[in-house]
Amino acid sequence: MALPKPKPSSKLRSQLKKRTGKRSPAASAKTRLTADSLQWKTIKNTASFAGIDEGGGMMMLEELDDVGVEWEEEGGARIARFVASGSKAKATDAVEPDANDEEWKGIVDGEPEEDDAEDDAVESESDEPGIPAEDSFNDDLLPDWKDIHLHTSLKRALLALGFVKPTDIQRRALPSGTSGRDVVGVAETGSGKTLAYSLPVISHLLRTSPTPRAGKGSRRPLAGLVLCPTRELALQVVDHLNKIVKHALDGEPAGPPRISIGSVVGGLSAQKQKRIVERGCDILVATPGRLWDLIKTDEKLATGIRRLRFLIIDEADRMIENGHFAELENIVRLTQRTDDQAVGPDEDDPVFALTSTLFSESAAREDMQTFVFSATLSKDLQQNLKKRYRPTPKKGGKKASALEDLVERLDFRDENPEVIDLSPEGGVVAMLKESMVECVVADKDLYLYYFLLRYPGRSLVFVGSIDGIRRLTPLFETLQLTIFPLHSQLQQKQRLKNLDRFKNSSNGVLIATDVAARGLDIPNVEHVIHFNLPRTADAYIHRSGRTARAQNPGFALQLCAPEEKGMQRALMKSLGRSAELPDLPIESGFLPKLRERITLARDIEKAQHQVKKDNHDKNWLKEAAEAMDLDIDPDMLSDGEDDPDAPYHKAKKTKGNPGANKRNVPALKAQLKALLAEPLMARGVSARYPTSGSKVIVDDLLNATGHSTMLGASTTKAYDEVHKARPKAIKRKRVGKA
Repeated sequence: MALPKPKPSSKLRSQLKKRTGKRSPAASAKTRLTADSLQWKTIKNTASFAGIDEGGGMMMLEELDDVGVEWEEEGGARIARFVASGSKAKATDAVEPDANDEEWKGIVDGEPEEDDAEDDAVESESDEPGIPAEDSFNDDLLPDWKDIHLHTSLKRALLALGFVKPTDIQRRALPSGTSGRDVVGVAETGSGKTLAYSLPVISHLLRTSPTPRAGKGSRRPLAGLVLCPTRELALQVVDHLNKIVKHALDGEPAGPPRISIGSVVGGLSAQKQKRIVERGCDILVATPGRLWDLIKTDEKLATGIRRLRFLIIDEADRMIENGHFAELENIVRLTQRTDDQAVGPDEDDPVFALTSTLFSESAAREDMQTFVFSATLSKDLQQNLKKRYRPTPKKGGKKASALEDLVERLDFRDENPEVIDLSPEGGVVAMLKESMVECVVADKDLYLYYFLLRYPGRSLVFVGSIDGIRRLTPLFETLQLTIFPLHSQLQQKQRLKNLDRFKNSSNGVLIATDVAARGLDIPNVEHVIHFNLPRTADAYIHRSGRTARAQNPGFALQLCAPEEKGMQRALMKSLGRSAELPDLPIESGFLPKLRERITLARDIEKAQHQVKKDNHDKNWLKEAAEAMDLDIDPDMLSDGEDDPDAPYHKAKKTKGNPGANKRNVPALKAQLKALLAEPLMARGVSARYPTSGSKVIVDDLLNATGHSTMLGASTTKAYDEVHKARPKAIKRKRVGKA
């Protein structure tokens, strides 16, 4: 088809209106080149190019033979000049209106055109000086992202990272987020909530943030703040954002990055994080405690938060729990437009003085966007299941919802924020299969050991206390399993190191408290084991959400003691479940050998603990004697029994406990090593004659299809085992009724 006569864009019309009409002598000597004098050519229309305005406006003039377009700065405005392709230095005059051309006449005379408003509405913010203009992008490469108004650099980044299709929460939240609305999103774990709130922020920065120049030394203004409840989640969010920004800015010249992302979390060097804040960043990802510590000593940081453009709260359900994250409420208060609530006991409190000064000297932004995301947002799920008596609402009163609590604590700029609730029925995703093992507390170690051997894979074990981790970790390390602990009392570097090792171990086991329950995106976690049931239903949802992520199958196991049955029923009731979970099939023939291993490993741990205790006592005695310049009787440091009336008396060793004497430790370890070397065989398997017995294993041995450590066991996954067990149980029940 023949291209129509080009219509000047809104940007070009505004520039023409600002022209004074004066031209330099050098410019006046050049030949004027109008639109009519260009040699138009016929081209074939394509699916990605429907017209000259949609295909790139005046920049599409580069398609003409021997004609190029260059943008030059003149009088503070960017002017389009037509340049012949064969000329290196010669340039034509700037585009000037022709008085005889009816298409340009309205612009010269100041008459408004019908589509002025439409052109101004779609005019990109990136046309500002110092901000690179958006490049064109073929939406056919990402058809599912076509209707979402993101910067073209972001779409290229999504294509490079393989995100070819938005998730449900992204499809629902991104249109509202990119249009400037406040968003409250509730979606299952692993559904892509991080991109749902971060893409609108990055897209806005790409369109508005000028490229920083080196040597200025000024602090970057803070645009977005992401608040996370745990350190690991905050660092994970930083990693995800850096990947997106890296691909979005790929190909830009070297120098300071156009978009900078910083992190402020506890457990790491406060001085380094203070330098990050002083240098400034566009997006800051932080935990409330460390951020509030820095705010109290940095007024510029407090002012930057006061002037935030984006406030994001990830895992927001932790915010509305009573007594949690007081620092978070103080930070959120800085973004409020009015100072209705007092903070601090009196006016002498430095925190009270800081916030009062900020409220009096600066005003919060009226266009601040707030994003609130979580996998659960129900107060009913946060009730402590161990409490027998729960507070009931007053007569005639209505119980406040979680959203109402959020509205009270957060100053939403929207009167009616966009609320998107995609939480699954029953609290867990459809790809998750659940099961349980009923046993006494003393046998939980045994069944956990059985499960880890029977179903190898990346497993995450949740316990109720740090003491439980400290007991289980050395026990299973003695049994030669790959164990990594994770709890709040570990140093942050050790926590991150254990997480990385767990991610890189195909059969690793991470034993953790609820610090690992929220937000962590660990790839290919096959099993989640609830060694101790959580106190709240939302904690159970977040725990189980570490597996079955991104439409992958997952398995969750509950180890339930008789005294925990009441709490388990309350847990299922809170999740809207009426039926009990199916039992995990247990091959009891393996249990005697496993129990023997567990008992021996416990004895070794007791013996080693006693050795450590004795050494600690001796070292303390030596240090005390050296401090007082005294000599110690050698008998007091010997392992033999001494006089019970002496000042320093060692307890009498128990003969029935083989772990009481440290000389038994090597022998116990040798005995355990021999047990671990013996193969575990199912009932009916003959080790001497593999072709005989009630369970023949010769085919599995020849084809290498049997279990790696348990002879006679199948290689099925726990997910499939439970999936097959349900219809069998129903069938037996129906036959019994008949």
